[in-house]
Amino acid sequence: MTNFSILLPTRGRPSLLERLFESILRTAHDPSSIEIILYIDADDLLSHDIEVQDLRVIKLIKPPGRSMGQIFKECYEASTGRYIMLMNDDAVFQTKDWDLKVIDVFSKFQDYVAFAYCNDLDQGEKVPTFPILSRRVCELMGGVCPTGYLNLHIESHIIDIFNQLKKYGHDRIVYLSDVIIEHLHYAIGKSGHDETYVKKDPVHDDQLFISLDEDRKHIASKIAQYIEKYGIKPTVSIIVFGRSNNIYRCVNTIAKSKEQTPFEIIVSGHTGIQGVKWFSGKIKVIYMEKETTKFARSCNQAAKEAEGEFLLFINSESFPVSGWVDALVREAETDKDIAVVGCKHINPRNRRIHHAGICFYKDEGETKMTYIYKGVKDNSPNVNRVREFQAVSSNCMLVRKEAFISTGCFDETLGSLEDIDLCFRLRQNGLKIVYTPRAIVYLSGGKTIQGLLPSFLWKGKVEWDLDRLLEEDGFTRYREGNTYYVKRLNEDPTSLLLVCDSL
Repeated sequence: MTNFSILLPTRGRPSLLERLFESILRTAHDPSSIEIILYIDADDLLSHDIEVQDLRVIKLIKPPGRSMGQIFKECYEASTGRYIMLMNDDAVFQTKDWDLKVIDVFSKFQDYVAFAYCNDLDQGEKVPTFPILSRRVCELMGGVCPTGYLNLHIESHIIDIFNQLKKYGHDRIVYLSDVIIEHLHYAIGKSGHDETYVKKDPVHDDQLFISLDEDRKHIASKIAQYIEKYGIKPTVSIIVFGRSNNIYRCVNTIAKSKEQTPFEIIVSGHTGIQGVKWFSGKIKVIYMEKETTKFARSCNQAAKEAEGEFLLFINSESFPVSGWVDALVREAETDKDIAVVGCKHINPRNRRIHHAGICFYKDEGETKMTYIYKGVKDNSPNVNRVREFQAVSSNCMLVRKEAFISTGCFDETLGSLEDIDLCFRLRQNGLKIVYTPRAIVYLSGGKTIQGLLPSFLWKGKVEWDLDRLLEEDGFTRYREGNTYYVKRLNEDPTSLLLVCDSL
């Protein structure tokens, strides 16, 4: 099977071609899965006889003077590979097993819609000197590029389509900084100048690029529709709730988050929510009447619209760190009995913990609740290990959709503490509630659980677990006045390690 089709125009450079071919053979893990579509002008007799052992070369000998866009069109039509690479003859492959690394990039997208490029040791991430596309992308674009481009802006044309695609919530651009395809261009002193470097009409290409702006937007829309219709079903449905003036920023942060896990975003609220219409694709907006936008009801309504196996509730005042979705799902998948996974919430103003699990304790005959270790530094070992709790906060919590629905969703009659209530009902069904520090969210607001637990809720079902968990970590708490402090076991109270400001 042919994995890579390298589209390679050349003119009067047989020695550079030999160097390029040698580098491909030297670095590729499987040269037999590579084909070179070599475009040669009919009057370039020096290049007609080029042959290379152990590498499949398909020669297209054509009349001279054609545009680069036309050349790539004809090369593409003659190709058979799964991945299309646009290449120059003044390049050298430097990274061993580059082909495996590129295949790995595309394999992470089950619809194979992606745009990849490597480090050319000149432009780096700024410019995709040697674009790599899947054949599926080329089919959706109607080819590699418009035939009108004479020499310039082909790579800019392609990457602009994928930048437009980001606006639909699909970030499919991958830069491989550790895969080097060195561009030995004369402008940076790595080769001599020749006539091939002379550009035909730069102004023409500039004007063409500008004129095709709407075409690129249309292609991006078409690709987005393909992803949404035929792409992989989302594993996670992220349900954003909270104040409408924060939703746009929160959704924007989530949409740009780099995750391997496919997800959709659902915004549930009233028609006062503005801005999120700018997004489309994996982002759904469910509008409801203003009086029905209470947390429980809006989240329950959004859950009915969700396609994912997991529901991920997040407060609009939260700003997650890339990888948070992957970390939550990865933890949930370690045990089929894990129904809920909570994450580490950090106060962005002081980088101290806001939430690392909810605990319960007895105080003056009453059951009270608190965020354990609230106020400690985010690098404290006490908040950086996975552990089981009775409850975690809905400011950011992952829930198995099946478990959420079967247990009756959030109780819409409570008015508050719906997240704790849900966790307790799930635990009654033999399921687990887990906290992971690997999923991180900066929380600038949101609700805080602290104080008295209403006596009518979960009577006789709550474990006073705060002291047990502190003891597991080597601490004990004591009280001075109305404040509880935490110290190491068997140490003098004056030797304080930390103060939990919620105890």
